[in-house]
Amino acid sequence: MLRKVIALVVALVLQTGAAASDTYLYWSYWISENGKWTAASQGAGTTPVADKMVQGWRFVDAGVGLAADTAPRFETGFKELCGDEARVEGKVRVALVVDFGDVENDQLGTRPDSIVNCLQVAAETRSIELLYSVLQVRESAGFICALANYPATGCAGIDNTSTEPTEESSQTDVKLQFGFIALLFAGLGLIVFRNRKRKQQP
Repeated sequence: MLRKVIALVVALVLQTGAAASDTYLYWSYWISENGKWTAASQGAGTTPVADKMVQGWRFVDAGVGLAADTAPRFETGFKELCGDEARVEGKVRVALVVDFGDVENDQLGTRPDSIVNCLQVAAETRSIELLYSVLQVRESAGFICALANYPATGCAGIDNTSTEPTEESSQTDVKLQFGFIALLFAGLGLIVFRNRKRKQQP
């Protein structure tokens, strides 16, 4: 499984150098820190939750890199999203937002409305478990491929609707490579989480 993850990401990164006009579509994972969205530094499978934590997912076109304007289009504060919800004893409060993006590509299927989930979960819950508790999740080799069946097919696929290469697109390739390094860590995190769950089973 681990080899599949590494092979997939390496292949995608190599393709960015071979075809500068291509961009890549995938689910990006974000954490709210100090009042702003930050691309997660570890995968959802290893990220623990904390009280009043805000997490987000957005379907993005990686050709623009994971810049601030590609973050989930939601408020970053728990109170703004979920109000003054009282904490249940033994639980932590978490806001989970899912932004289905603004990518225009008919092959992706029907884009659902973005959602906000205000959850109370056990403190030992991992972020990936939040997703599975509220949405249908399709994953492959450790990657989140689709949420709520969006996109309808594929996983971290190439968007062939982009234009001819430019000097700007060449600079974008560097961003793409860093983006897929982050995607690699996300995939590894999910694999680590699933392996831990298997070991805990009797």
